[in-house]
Amino acid sequence: MLRRRILSLLLSATSIGTIFLGGPNRAEANLQLALAVDGGAFSVVDSEPSGTIVTFGSNNFGGIFNIQLVAGTSNSPGNAPQAELNITTLKISNNTGDTHSLQVLVGDTGFTFPPAGAVNLSSGIGGSVTTQNANNAISYQTWVNNNNSQNGTTGPLTSGLLSEGLGSVPNGQPIPPLGNNRSGVITTPFSMTGLVSATLGAGGELNFSTSAVVTAVPEPASVALMFSGLPVLGLVLKRRRLQA
Repeated sequence: MLRRRILSLLLSATSIGTIFLGGPNRAEANLQLALAVDGGAFSVVDSEPSGTIVTFGSNNFGGIFNIQLVAGTSNSPGNAPQAELNITTLKISNNTGDTHSLQVLVGDTGFTFPPAGAVNLSSGIGGSVTTQNANNAISYQTWVNNNNSQNGTTGPLTSGLLSEGLGSVPNGQPIPPLGNNRSGVITTPFSMTGLVSATLGAGGELNFSTSAVVTAVPEPASVALMFSGLPVLGLVLKRRRLQA
């Protein structure tokens, strides 16, 4: 359900972006999509203004991968209740007779919401295997960077590496969902970066969607205030029962 919703938003945003945002490498572009093969050097394949969408497709990327669509979205500078960075694909296929991996890096800068302080980072990845291969695997990690660095892969907050072997997942079946929640302290502005590595055996195919969401942690005083009215509410309810 989450993947369908994200894909619907991405497809709508893609058509809007084609009309209004122009092509790659616009000036002042801070949302970037970069790809690498087998852990090699990254190539930036699309860059757009922060808070928009980056997309890419290729019939033979690196002479190895058919990428039907890979896209990244951001809501930088963020807005209530969260900051978010997502990566999604329609399908990635390995066209060769050997095992190869595709790295997908999406990063954006200039997040100012939530404000500086204690936050939670909720990260996750899901998807499905289109064509099974014993060597299929996937990993995902996301970072929140206090230095507001483009594609910054240092803390203070990270999901840690989420990984899963997919060799036993049959055709058309979902990837076991991977996710966690981490807490930390941030300053503003900050950047967010997500990295997926999809390993595909010969002829292997899959799709995936990731989600990284940063939300503020309520201050202790706010939590206390939120619960301070409960005793009063209890008295009111008790009086009403007695009067009934």
